[in-house]
Amino acid sequence: MKIRKAKVGDYPDIKELVNEFGFECDLKVMKNRLSTILEKDIHKVFVAEIENRVIGFVDFDHYEVVYSNPGINITGLVVNEKHRNKGIGSALITEVEKYAKLNGMDFIRVNSGSQRIDAHRFYRKNGYDNEKDQKRFLKLFDR
Repeated sequence: MKIRKAKVGDYPDIKELVNEFGFECDLKVMKNRLSTILEKDIHKVFVAEIENRVIGFVDFDHYEVVYSNPGINITGLVVNEKHRNKGIGSALITEVEKYAKLNGMDFIRVNSGSQRIDAHRFYRKNGYDNEKDQKRFLKLFDR
């Protein structure tokens, strides 16, 4: 297994992982989203690859606000179901941690839905503490 930065050409595999995670996404939309994200300096995507196939990814960005020291915000982490519990998710998290330290970040945070019990176990196993519970508020805009 190899961990590397994502490329636009990874979009078909990432789309399948996103669908597996529960978020339906069109192939063309995924290509456009990934292309846009990869152009940004503060947003990164790393992938786990086996035999030229992406079987996992972690998506993260810089978290910089006026009330806190800078950190990293993990916005997505998915490993293909057939490849779970083999250390791939932990390897992806380790790459994010290396990136954070190299870039002077003070912490890494990740939000996980209350229903994702297995994900909560995974994060705790990797040294992440559930420091607070909160509600998320969302307002959608018509396009």
